[in-house]
This record gives sequence, C-alpha cells and structure tokens, in this order.
Amino acid sequence: MNKIIITAEQTCDLTPELKEKYNVRVIPMSTWVNDVEYNASNPISCKDFYKAMREDAKTATSLVNEFEAKEFFEKILQEGYDIVHIAFSRNLSGTYNNIMSASKVLNEQYGERIKVVDSLCASGGQGFVCMLAAEFNDGSKSIQEVAEYAENMSKKMSHLFIVDSLKYLARSGRVSKLVAKVGGLLQIKPILHADDEGRLTSLQKVISRKKSILTLAEKVKETKNNDSDIIIIGHCDCEEEARILTDKIKKDLNIQPILLDIGTVIGSHSGPGTLAVFYTSNARV
Repeated sequence: MNKIIITAEQTCDLTPELKEKYNVRVIPMSTWVNDVEYNASNPISCKDFYKAMREDAKTATSLVNEFEAKEFFEKILQEGYDIVHIAFSRNLSGTYNNIMSASKVLNEQYGERIKVVDSLCASGGQGFVCMLAAEFNDGSKSIQEVAEYAENMSKKMSHLFIVDSLKYLARSGRVSKLVAKVGGLLQIKPILHADDEGRLTSLQKVISRKKSILTLAEKVKETKNNDSDIIIIGHCDCEEEARILTDKIKKDLNIQPILLDIGTVIGSHSGPGTLAVFYTSNARV
C-alpha cells in the first residue's frame, strides 16, 4: 500500500506553516489585478491585493486547467504516493471538472491511485477538511478509507461569513445585483454560509457590522460539535475584527481559533472586509 498525500487547490487558503505541518500539497492559481497576473512566481500580498480592490481595481481569477492538474498530480504519483484530492466546491467553480478529467486520465495510466473528494467547501473550510484528512491518514488507512473520511467530514464543515459589501459577490454572480443593491441601501449585513450542496446562501439578516460579528460567535457556540477542537477564522484584510471574533469564541468555548488570511482567489469574489469562521457541526449550519 502506497503512502498517501493530501492535495487541494490554492483556494484552501492554508498558511505555509499549516501546509508543512499537515503535509498538504497545493495546486497554485493565478489572480489578475488591472490585467497584471500574480502567481507563485510573481506574488502579491493579501494586504496589497485588498487595497487595490478598495481602490476599484479590476480583479479576476483563473481556473486550474486540466493540463495544470495533470502535471501537478503526475509528479506526485511518480514520487510513489497515492493522492486524495480535497477539491474546491464544484458548485462554486469549474475547476472541479478539470480536476476530475485530469484524475481520470492518470488513473487509467497509473491505476486507481487518485481519489477526488468534492469538499463542498471554500477557503478555510476546504483547508480544514485537508487538515482532518491528513490527521486521519496515519499510514494504516487505504486511499478509499481516507477519501470516505474526508467526504464525511466535508458534510459536517460549517462555513459562516459576512462581507463588507455584497457588490463583489454580485459581480461574480454569487448573489443577484438586486439583493446587493437593496442590502447596501438598508445596511443589511447578511450571515452567509455554504449549504449542503456547497453553494453560497443567506442564513440570517442582521443590521450592523458589530451585530453580525457577535452573531457569528453565537452560531458557533450554539452549533459546534466535538468532532474536532479546531476552529478557523479567515479574513480579507480586517484583522482587528477577526481578533474580536477570535476573542469572543475563545471566551465562549475556551478554544483558541486559528487565524488566517483569506487568499486572493477567494477574496477576489467576496471582497475586502470578508470575515469567516469554519468549524465542525453535526450538520452544516
């Protein structure tokens, strides 16, 4: 039985330290700002990226294409590892289909050595499933067992988040332009989440940013289960508010959340000021 490597796309938003700790390998992706491409060889900091967004820069992202996925996977296979890939939600990106196509070609060539799991997740939720799968992958499990565990944990991965402005989600088609306009006029701060199909939907409407942050903490306190003692908080250049949420959750649950930046690929669609919390629950909240 070959050793197993957990992989994901850059959308998992794991820090370099977490990728190293859990031995997760990540497919790099590109982001554009005013038609300038930024990637692993030409990086842009999250702070500079979100500053550009606040100044109304034109931003865009690219899918992982089939060739890139095949090249990434094949290198790992040739090292002697099998692969469990924790994919970005298929209902948020076409990358999933390209990942599946690449894995099908390689499985025909190398044998069934790649399993792709639709995480139904984004950002820290996807990253969290990677971490849990890596912990479960203790060397005694088959590739099928690791994939099935990751799929099961994906169904229990709650994503709650708020955005500073709905215009970015509207621009990328995640919410309607009418909803974004009305929400902006009324100063509504909806609590959003990733549903059971990995789609972004509104969970609750709240007036005021302060109240919405407190609501995130309350939801975590009410619904978190004991599958994992990890809680992840991600933010798009709103660290002060992220630390307010961190302190509230620590006080309520005696758990120190992991704080990370939401990267440029996800942030291009949600916008600066996005604040999210990821945790395990009996059913997705």
